[in-house]
Amino acid sequence: MQSFSMKVQLPSEVTDAITHAVNDAFTTAKQQLATGSSYPMYMNTSQAAAYLGISFNTIKKWMRLYPNFPVKVIDGTYHFNREKLDEFMTVK
Repeated sequence: MQSFSMKVQLPSEVTDAITHAVNDAFTTAKQQLATGSSYPMYMNTSQAAAYLGISFNTIKKWMRLYPNFPVKVIDGTYHFNREKLDEFMTVK
């Protein structure tokens, strides 16, 4: 039995639309996964580090290095909003 293959070149508008649709689908899936996350909406430093997959020391370093790092200090304790951490990680 012979096999047959053909290469089809799509217009750039079509490939751009496909790329955009796939990116949107991944973003939606990520948001849905985060909504059902086992991490609470507001986390302490250890929880936030685990959520981001980094060490406790790295999160403390990022708090010093990045003035826009999403942390709230209330009575000397650090609080991290899960959605704000996600936004921070997606900014270039």
